[in-house]
Amino acid sequence: MAESLADLHGFEDGVIVHDDVQLCQWMTTPDGRLKLGDFNRATIMQWDEINGGYCKFNNGQGASQYRAPEEYRAEEVNLDEQIDTFSFCNNIYALVTGLWNFYDLEDAEAQEKVIDGDLPFVDPRWKDRSYEEAKLVELLPKCWAYDPDERISIFDAVKFLRQAVEDKPKHQARG
Repeated sequence: MAESLADLHGFEDGVIVHDDVQLCQWMTTPDGRLKLGDFNRATIMQWDEINGGYCKFNNGQGASQYRAPEEYRAEEVNLDEQIDTFSFCNNIYALVTGLWNFYDLEDAEAQEKVIDGDLPFVDPRWKDRSYEEAKLVELLPKCWAYDPDERISIFDAVKFLRQAVEDKPKHQARG
């Protein structure tokens, strides 16, 4: 999942923001590979020649409860690819816990929690269940940083996950 978002964010002709990152957007191919689909909300960020960077954008107030906090403040023109990173983290949470973030709340209540900086409960025992779950739980706060400028990039998330895969045999040897 992270690598497919990194492909979008690193697209050579400009950053592509998927803007609808949730588990149901990935499909499995017959040979077992994940493919990201449903690009109806995707945005290609515009390059600002004067300032030498990508322009932030506004896509209207986000619906549902899987979005980044900045998406719920529709009046602000402050969105960038970091919204995908935050939502990606919600997918990691769902994979680890089997639950959607704030599953017990209506969308409006969940959105208020996210706006207020509240995060779903992460049971510390998930760190002890397996090496893989511990690494995924370790990734959560990095992707869930409230301030998009403090949130790790999807490229850093890919690097973190690849390192975890590489380190697994060493971890198992220590047993």
